[in-house]
Amino acid sequence: VQIKDEHKFVSLVKDLLDSAEEPTVEEIIGLAKRYVSEEFEGEAILSVGKSLDYLRHGVNGIVNVIPFTCMPGTVVTMLLKRVREERGLIPVLTVACDGQRSMGTRMRLEAFMHQVHEHFEETRRKRPQAA
Repeated sequence: VQIKDEHKFVSLVKDLLDSAEEPTVEEIIGLAKRYVSEEFEGEAILSVGKSLDYLRHGVNGIVNVIPFTCMPGTVVTMLLKRVREERGLIPVLTVACDGQRSMGTRMRLEAFMHQVHEHFEETRRKRPQAA
């Protein structure tokens, strides 16, 4: 039922998005295997794998939102540092949510948006120009 509903939704928005199709869980785990053992089931391997899927589709930044003091989220944060180093210093922002509003979070988001824009411009400059 879930896959049928997903296909119905995708058919409605596919012309608006570059990639509306979601990869399978197996594909996500396959992407993450370089960074996380397959035996490490759960949120961490899926979060890293989905981040790699986004990178594969050309995103210019990743926001990792985690609950405050969440161990799987902390593991993902550490692994995304390695992904960032190996994948061209893509901007990565981890936001730990504790249910409180924070001006610091807003400032970090603004700085992250600037980094994403800079990464986008740098990537665009490096692309070969069409003849």
